[in-house]
Amino acid sequence: MDAGINPRSLAIMEARINSRSLRGANIAVFTATNLSESDKTLFHHNMQQDGFSIMGSSKAMIPNRISFFLGLNGPSVNMDSACAGSGSALERAYHSIKAGHCDGAIVAGGNLSLHPHISCQLKALGNFELFQLLIFMFKINQKEKIQTIITFTFFLRAGLLSADGCTRSFDDSGDGMTRSDGIAVLFLQRESDARRIYHEMVNVSSMHVPCYNINNIMYPKSEPQAELMNELLKESGVSPKDVGFVEVSGVGIKDMDADELNAIDAVYGKREKPILVGSVKSSVSDAISANTISGIIKMIMALETGQIPPNLHYDKPNSKALGLKEGRIRIPTEMTSWSGEYYSVNTTAISGVFLNALLKPSKIEKKNNGVPDDDLPRLVIVSSRTEESISSLLNFVQTRPLDVELLQMFYDIFQSEIDAHLYRGYAIVPAKGSCSNGREETINPLYRRGKTSDLVDLLWNGIAMDWNGLPVFEATIRKCDAVLKPHGFDIFKIITDKDSKTFDLIINSFVGIKEGERAVEINLNGEEYKYLRGNVVDGKVVLPVSLCLVQAWEIFKSFDTHQTTLYLIR
Repeated sequence: MDAGINPRSLAIMEARINSRSLRGANIAVFTATNLSESDKTLFHHNMQQDGFSIMGSSKAMIPNRISFFLGLNGPSVNMDSACAGSGSALERAYHSIKAGHCDGAIVAGGNLSLHPHISCQLKALGNFELFQLLIFMFKINQKEKIQTIITFTFFLRAGLLSADGCTRSFDDSGDGMTRSDGIAVLFLQRESDARRIYHEMVNVSSMHVPCYNINNIMYPKSEPQAELMNELLKESGVSPKDVGFVEVSGVGIKDMDADELNAIDAVYGKREKPILVGSVKSSVSDAISANTISGIIKMIMALETGQIPPNLHYDKPNSKALGLKEGRIRIPTEMTSWSGEYYSVNTTAISGVFLNALLKPSKIEKKNNGVPDDDLPRLVIVSSRTEESISSLLNFVQTRPLDVELLQMFYDIFQSEIDAHLYRGYAIVPAKGSCSNGREETINPLYRRGKTSDLVDLLWNGIAMDWNGLPVFEATIRKCDAVLKPHGFDIFKIITDKDSKTFDLIINSFVGIKEGERAVEINLNGEEYKYLRGNVVDGKVVLPVSLCLVQAWEIFKSFDTHQTTLYLIR
């Protein structure tokens, strides 16, 4: 992902939408997380009593912060069903849109591995199962005892984590999964509203699957998995022979993989050709709540390239999966051509949840493969948070043959200002060929609409405010101060206090920013603007500001200038 693109807006931009156009829209946000590994740092290592540790570690704030940032008015919910988390969020989004509860949904799942303690616990889960085994042994016959001991001996040796850090999905030597970081996001819309379509969500369903009693929730049974897949196919009017690929969990634990493969064999094993099965975990490991969407993104990329990536660390078929041993299931071990049929995404979770989603790639093709039908040059416009990102985006367009559909996507995304994008740029590209040699481009930092002669310098000389002969500006600040002082806020003191500890209380920063922004708006939109134009040094308008007003100035959108330059002077 380009570092210059705000990650909260990336999925929306990929959909050819400017995030500002969604403000006030009935767009939902459904996120999925599992264990929060930041609590230890926030509550035990950092004892600062500012209240923000609660806000920062609350899972409810994850979707709601996104809704707040983008100005969305739809449902905003965080979900947790362990490894099936992002799938559960996707299921909720799909049915919410169909039921008319929202017009679209941002769906995300994420996992960050911050502490080793979780790995120790996952590794020790096998030891916990020993206690479960001893209880169960009293309830079964001799034959079942022998089989249970064999199964458990393997599990006790491996736990849930791989000994060498490799996830050997479907391999006979699979000894566990590997934890990984991951944040995966999709933007789901109705087809009639979508400007860009990757794949179509045909159907999705989940259920708590009955599990083997020896370990309660660790091994979902294959029969109910197959039952759910068959029900979903029937409900969607799709035949098993129409499905070309199944992306599965493949956690790398032999018994769990075998149950999942046997369920697939029960559904797809009667086909003339073997069903292709793979797992993205063999490449990127287990990101827990992001797993389902990670699998879908893998298939989106497969459609872009026309090839399914191979499964890694696969040498010997799982001996407990008959369909794999007898050739009804095939695991790609090299790049495999894929024409884009229906595909299924399965997710099993240690919570006992099994989820099945059915998707179909879009068949929309580019008109004339994106080649223009005229010889006119095109203007490319972009914006971003860094100058380097602007150069990267323009270079991407300029070093490739002109694609008018790609340019249209750029126009749609960058048609108006995007929050936090402090840089804008443009380039002229020819209708034929690329312009990698002799490129013509311009990058403008902090571009603003207005007269080309206007240039404003913001001089910051520390926390304290030096009014520097701006009585009307000062009067406005004092008016704000008079309004808020009964509520316990001394705006004048907040802005002028030379003690940097004033801003240790974060609310002082926010209050100072908003009131400073208000003062700038009042004074620079009316007669005070003419007054300020009298404060000219070397042809530039000079306005001394504090740190909080620097932030306010960056936030402020309607000041009429061509370019704003920020000098940080101590």
